[in-house]
Amino acid sequence: MAMSLATSNGTTLICLAMDDGVFLAADDLVYTELDGKATPSGRSFTKVCVFGDVLIGTAGLMVDSALKYDVQSWITDFIESHGRTASKLPSAISQAIWDQLRHTFEPTEPLVKQGYWESHRPGDRILSYIVAGYTESFKQAYVFETGVEINRQGDGLTYVSPLHHKKQLPHNVYFGEDYFLERASKGLEPERSHFLKTVEDIGPTIKQLLPDIPGTLQEGLAGAVSLIKVEAHFNPDKVGSTVKVALINRRNRKSYLSTF
Repeated sequence: MAMSLATSNGTTLICLAMDDGVFLAADDLVYTELDGKATPSGRSFTKVCVFGDVLIGTAGLMVDSALKYDVQSWITDFIESHGRTASKLPSAISQAIWDQLRHTFEPTEPLVKQGYWESHRPGDRILSYIVAGYTESFKQAYVFETGVEINRQGDGLTYVSPLHHKKQLPHNVYFGEDYFLERASKGLEPERSHFLKTVEDIGPTIKQLLPDIPGTLQEGLAGAVSLIKVEAHFNPDKVGSTVKVALINRRNRKSYLSTF
């Protein structure tokens, strides 16, 4: 069975946790892939959101009509169903996402044997979720990762237990298309020049739209947004040039949603 044409994928997703705050940034494009060729199938697709003092972002599988999975409605339903729960700690939300992913995907596991995800090899990640945020004290940022993979035997799925990223700040985590942004990060041309020009252009916009966030957070955001835009410039069939950001400012304990 070939991959359904009603299946869409994305994204380039970056999470950066700093002393002054934490944010998620993702492009807005989804694409279908047939015979190894990617074709954009939708834009203005939201892949990051704010849920109280927690940010949620996703990468990988975005839409699959056969599985009745659509990231935007899935996250909306998740937030509605968990909005009444007592705990909205990052650890609790990441665990709840893991539980809900199992509930959503376990009925589809027989499709793995049938070759439904034939473009994925054993051990490949199908989708990922990042949960980042704060406890009530706002003393430090917490970043958790979970997701779904093809198992090592290639005959089922593995549900990745929430992984707590405990590295020293600043700490970044990213998923998805990253070939060209990695080249920019290593100083390679022409990606590096495009990155520096984008940082220069986007900086004033960030200061205008988010004037009350600390300068260090503005700089980190400018770099992350620009890296995604570099990937979009050189990889336009898989990454969109519009970047959506969900951010928490630790200093004033406020959340923001912005588009660049």
